[in-house]
Amino acid sequence: MSSVADALLDPKNDYVFKRLFGEAPELLVSLINDLRPDLPEICAVEILNPGIHAEELRGKYIILDVLARDGEGHAYNIEIQVRRYGAWGARALYYLARMLAQQLEQGEGYTT
Repeated sequence: MSSVADALLDPKNDYVFKRLFGEAPELLVSLINDLRPDLPEICAVEILNPGIHAEELRGKYIILDVLARDGEGHAYNIEIQVRRYGAWGARALYYLARMLAQQLEQGEGYTT
């Protein structure tokens, strides 16, 4: 029985991770900064999909999209990976393109 409880309370469990950091984003800021001490400090995170829907609990995994920003205004897509993902390069490129596309407002110059 304890192995089931351990698995459910493991912070790498998608549900636990999303509940913990979705409800306390300041903890996520601290965790990210602790994991990257030599890089610019993250000042804010935005959980892009904070709700957990019932169908996600029965699915393969829950997606937690986190947009982090440092003091210099740089944006980061943050994810936790606990297993190998074969298409990681393509997925990372897609996320980068999505983040870049969302930075410009209609009518802004590309140099912005």
